[in-house]
Amino acid sequence: MAIDRKAVKDKVASGFNIAKEKAGDLAVNAKAVAKDGMVLAREKAVDGREKLGEAKVEMDKRMYKPLSAEAIGEDSFLAPNMIRLLDKNPYEAKEACADAAGFDSVIARKQILQLVKGVYPADKFNFIPNLSEQIYLQNPYVENMYIALNEYFDYIKKARVAELEMIADKLGAKYAKITYKESEKKFVSVEAQGKKEKRAFKKNKDSVTAEVNVSSDSLQEMEVASENRFVGHDHATRPELVYFKGEGTIESLINSRMGENRQTGKTLTIKYSRKTDLNMDKAAEIDNVLAKLKLNASASVKSEVEKENRMFLEFKVEF
Repeated sequence: MAIDRKAVKDKVASGFNIAKEKAGDLAVNAKAVAKDGMVLAREKAVDGREKLGEAKVEMDKRMYKPLSAEAIGEDSFLAPNMIRLLDKNPYEAKEACADAAGFDSVIARKQILQLVKGVYPADKFNFIPNLSEQIYLQNPYVENMYIALNEYFDYIKKARVAELEMIADKLGAKYAKITYKESEKKFVSVEAQGKKEKRAFKKNKDSVTAEVNVSSDSLQEMEVASENRFVGHDHATRPELVYFKGEGTIESLINSRMGENRQTGKTLTIKYSRKTDLNMDKAAEIDNVLAKLKLNASASVKSEVEKENRMFLEFKVEF
């Protein structure tokens, strides 16, 4: 039987073409698979970077505790009694902190709110005076008012004197004199078997100020804070109290002048420090913060509180 060479040649050519086509298909599929793999790898890399970035943002949020202006402006937001006013955002380069109006910080174990000047809600805070890079303490008598630490004690003293002058004027006084006096002893209040006892101050780190009744004769005069003569009048109006709200001796004087049996004169001796003021423990915390921030003060807060604990106000008024 003769071999049909043409048929064999055609068959071989046909098989070669089929193999070529399959090889081409395989190459195309391989390229497609490789391309898909590269795309998938890029997508995974991008996804990995995004997740890493998100993790970094979350970590920065936990570390720096940024606060938005909206969060600080909420009625439910309670600011601590110590604030540091910043000239600019120190962490603005970090994505988590770029738009922050403040930072909830803990320095020397004390909570401090750090606010960025010009960014925080202005109606929520009244700084006296409004200066950058200052430490402020909350005025315990006036809502939303914060006083620069280096002016805090002097500001409260002047505000109290001004209120006593206003009281004298409202009640129709003709003369009023306000004098700072100092006790030779330091007094503290200690808990003993459920009862409060008053003892002379000794070295006691956990002591708090007590209200002590003393005779004016046993006090040394420090300075005359104010002495005024008024026209006087018989139409007493009840003064609105801020710094002496709840002070029994002052309210008794007011009630007497507002009643029928009006007093013609009175000398009151008032303990200067009140329960709402700084105590020794809080003062020590603030001193620790100042030391941590390396902020020098002319006198320690603790020493200022100690001095105030020995102070009394003598309020002499004549109608």
